Amino acid sequence: MQENNERLANCGATWRLPGEATYCALRGNPVTLAHLGDAGDREGFIFAPFDMEGPTPTMFFCGTAERHALPAVMPSAPVASAADIVTGGDDFRGEFVKAHALLRSGGLAKIVLSGHEDMVIDLRGAAESLFFRACLMYRDAFVAMVSLPNGDTWLMATPEMLLRGRGRTVETMSLAGTRIAGDTSEWDAKNLREHGVVSQFIEERLGGLADNVRSEGPLTLNAGAVSHLMTRFNARLREGKTTWDAAQLLHPTPAMCGMPQHEAKAAILRIEKTAREYFSGVAGVAHGGGDVDLYVVIRCMRLGKGLVRLFSGVGLMPDSEEESEVREVTAKRETMKNVIFEKE
Repeated sequence: MQENNERLANCGATWRLPGEATYCALRGNPVTLAHLGDAGDREGFIFAPFDMEGPTPTMFFCGTAERHALPAVMPSAPVASAADIVTGGDDFRGEFVKAHALLRSGGLAKIVLSGHEDMVIDLRGAAESLFFRACLMYRDAFVAMVSLPNGDTWLMATPEMLLRGRGRTVETMSLAGTRIAGDTSEWDAKNLREHGVVSQFIEERLGGLADNVRSEGPLTLNAGAVSHLMTRFNARLREGKTTWDAAQLLHPTPAMCGMPQHEAKAAILRIEKTAREYFSGVAGVAHGGGDVDLYVVIRCMRLGKGLVRLFSGVGLMPDSEEESEVREVTAKRETMKNVIFEKE
């Protein structure tokens, strides 16, 4: 009982919006929501899983956050070298074969496959230091640390906005298509097609709720070890529609699920042996009155008792090549590894 009480006392969310020099902290026990929109007009922080119909709950930390200045100096990394840690992998290659067969048969247009890497170490005591390191390393990312009642802490530095809403004005982005950072060549056909699928989905979904849907892109967005194709969208919601309506309709986007959406999600839940939990879910701030800053949970890790799990994902198309996707899913985990380890 004492251990449970200590866990609850340590619950809360801490975050830094992109580009800001301050961070916000909100302590307290979360409530469980059935839908994103159940947050309503309240202030707080929302944390939702990839599969909102599954066993992983949607958490809402309700209240007004305290604002603090970020440290001026980068904290030291908690681990000197990656060579000091015992690691274990997943069955990404085997799952790739199953997912790719679906694509080649014409059953899906796109599917996003996740992968993970486990490190045998307990870093929960270093979570605050990791959060500050992520904030100072990735100034243009949404950085958040969420401590849950089960004792796990999730840390993310994500470049992907799900939805920004102010009144009836909403913004979102299509973030799909990936290559190693520093590559200045033309984007290849596979990545352009992948990006097009996601962009079309977002435009159609917004068009069902909003007027004057406008887009800008595709542009190249640098995000740590990789670069992405990005298209920005903005629109004005119709009378009676809310930002939560839009967020619920967009999640999960093809950037983290696939197309068609329902068929791709069902295939993911069937093929992937390890539950995503909050990876590719939703995290963000409710400012009150329905105004929100919501992000997709990527470039993230779960800090548990004696184990750190780093998550990543890749979008597969019918012409995807296994070795290329393995390199990509591995490269994306470097964002969080840079936070954990000192550079050698």
